[in-house]
Amino acid sequence: MANAPTPSVFRQLSTLDRFLPVWIFAAMAVGIGLGGAFPNLGPQAGPEHQTSAYL
Repeated sequence: MANAPTPSVFRQLSTLDRFLPVWIFAAMAVGIGLGGAFPNLGPQAGPEHQTSAYL
């Protein structure tokens, strides 16, 4: 009896799982792009309400 090749674990993953790093980097790129396009979005409190420095 010949050993049948086992299917790759990569092939068993769904499309979402298979390309998860791509989705993560795409979401980060969209966030950076939106931050550059709309720099005034974000925390609306002034310096008097700021309790820590943003890094």
